[in-house]
Amino acid sequence: MLVGIGLAATGCRPDTVRLAYRPRAGDHTRYRVVVRTITKRTLPGLPDDVADDTARLTARQTVLAVTGGVARVRVVLSRPGGPDRTLVVRFDRSGALLAVDSIEGLPASALGRLGLPEVFPGAGVAPGTPLRPGQRWHAGRSRGRLVELGIEHHRHVARVTSHTELPASARAPTADGGTIDIGGTEITDATATRVIDTGEVERSTSTTTARFALRIEPPPGQTGPAVDGTLAVTVGAEVTRLF
Repeated sequence: MLVGIGLAATGCRPDTVRLAYRPRAGDHTRYRVVVRTITKRTLPGLPDDVADDTARLTARQTVLAVTGGVARVRVVLSRPGGPDRTLVVRFDRSGALLAVDSIEGLPASALGRLGLPEVFPGAGVAPGTPLRPGQRWHAGRSRGRLVELGIEHHRHVARVTSHTELPASARAPTADGGTIDIGGTEITDATATRVIDTGEVERSTSTTTARFALRIEPPPGQTGPAVDGTLAVTVGAEVTRLF
């Protein structure tokens, strides 16, 4: 629960705040992340293939450098029963995930299809312009609203909601040497509580839904038609900062 306040933010009108992501090199944050992923693949002549997986992770973030408003961040992901995974990523001033540079020294291409926006709580987009409670904004393919201001854990915070629609496509090899192509749209609705001074996320919830057209092509040199189907994905995430 937020404790309501009246707030004046530096460089803004007395009734507005600016929600840009403003970390400093050396900043450390730690999060509990719970991600539930449900997938349903439908192909003609076959029963539906349904998978339901819940991952519970701890994410430890360290800001390595901030240059030109872009933060380079090392993230160590820990999951019970598995080895730690270290990634280096970049966020822009809005808090959007710009790029994944490496995973434990490997190139970003080694990542495969991970739910990266759900894993990284800094990835919630904010406009970086002064806002007042109740005001809405649009930024690229996202739109959002500053719901309210308050205090949590002795910090001035803002609760924001957002809705984002993004085209998505991917190609991957199949086990027999063919290829699988998917294309569609991902829709994410999120609510986040952010620290006003730094733009860091205190906690957030999000739901991403997607429905993709799917095509499986046979391996080179083999005859036969391509197989068309659908892939439906729902990803729900809860992120909580740990102290």
